Amino acid sequence: MIVSSVVSGDTGAIVGETDIAVICSVVDVVGFNQVLCDVFSHAGASIGAAALAITVFGVTFMGAHAIRDHLEGKYDIEPFAGN
Repeated sequence: MIVSSVVSGDTGAIVGETDIAVICSVVDVVGFNQVLCDVFSHAGASIGAAALAITVFGVTFMGAHAIRDHLEGKYDIEPFAGN
C-alpha cells in the first residue's frame, strides 16, 4: 500500500503488475490533519479487507487449518482448489 500526494494518472510505470495499491493522499503528507488521518484510516481498512490466501500443501497444512478455524467464526471462508 502506497499513500502519496503525487499519485495521479497512469501509475503503471511505478506499480507495474504487482499487488501494490496506490492511494492519493489528497493533501500533503506533512504532519497530521483530519483529512490525512481519514485517508490513512481508509488505506489501513483496505489492507484489512484484502483477501487472504494461504496454501495447505506440505508443512503449512496444520497452520492453514488453524487460521481457517479461527477466522470461520467471524468471516465467510471460501476454500478453493489450487491445482
